[in-house]
Amino acid sequence: MDNYLRESLDIEKENSFMCKFHWKDEFDKELFAILIFEIRNLTKELCDNNEKGEIFIENLKMIFNFYNYLTDRILFHNIKDNLSKIKNYDDDILYIYHSRLEFVLKKFFDLDFKAMDEYEDELGTLDQW
Repeated sequence: MDNYLRESLDIEKENSFMCKFHWKDEFDKELFAILIFEIRNLTKELCDNNEKGEIFIENLKMIFNFYNYLTDRILFHNIKDNLSKIKNYDDDILYIYHSRLEFVLKKFFDLDFKAMDEYEDELGTLDQW
């Protein structure tokens, strides 16, 4: 797997998306976009590689754990009396970020790079960050 993706998902890596999100309660939109871009690139790599199994399994758990953690934090953020609040996070477009990540993960599981390449939402295409 690309080292950038691994480092971005490392809670202890200074200034990574997960470090900012977990320790500083910051949702960094640019780093999130780069993460989506890297998962898209990984999917392309898997589609182009004849020996998909090892690469796919190696990355599956890490990406799925990221999805679970992000979803939990978003849910906690929206519970009125919960102290876990995400800074720099626009509640009005919450569904776009979650939908984008959910779409990318589904297409990652399907190894459907073509669908990722054709995807566009209110934030733009997946090859932009």
